[in-house]
Amino acid sequence: MDLPEHYRGFYRFNTYFALVMLVVGGVAGLVYVELAKPLDFDKAPPGVHLETIYRLAILHGHCFLVGAVVPMVWVLILQVGRWLDCRPVGAGALRWSLWTYIPGAVSILGLLGYKGWHYTNRVLAYGPDADFNLIHRELFGGSRMWSGVCHGIGHTIATIGLIIFTVAVIRSLRTRERRGA
Repeated sequence: MDLPEHYRGFYRFNTYFALVMLVVGGVAGLVYVELAKPLDFDKAPPGVHLETIYRLAILHGHCFLVGAVVPMVWVLILQVGRWLDCRPVGAGALRWSLWTYIPGAVSILGLLGYKGWHYTNRVLAYGPDADFNLIHRELFGGSRMWSGVCHGIGHTIATIGLIIFTVAVIRSLRTRERRGA
């Protein structure tokens, strides 16, 4: 069972990306801990404390899930298809799935980081009586349009990548590869 060359490139890219995102996830965890340190319960009582830091906390996990686990699961799914003698997924489908999912995923992680940093710094500035409606309105320079554009584009692009990959793999799983006589 030979591995198509475009699979090699896809596997290599996803492996490098996953490794980088493991490091980014670790750094995100350190940033979360360091940004949350000054938020003692005097500056941010329990409800305010959680509301302030949870975006940074989930950034840490999302880096691992979105950035490392999903790409490596894609590699595993493609390899299982090879083990089952299914027709290879086309190079174009793999290329499109990567170049839509990766920018979308990175933008989603960037949004979480930005929002976590913003909330944490604003609560530190405002203190225990922080107005979360005001803090939320201050995001994206107070522009609801830019907030919607950034969230909509990032999530849509990542979802398109997931859909392209899923449809291509399902088509592949339905057909067996023809072997030479």
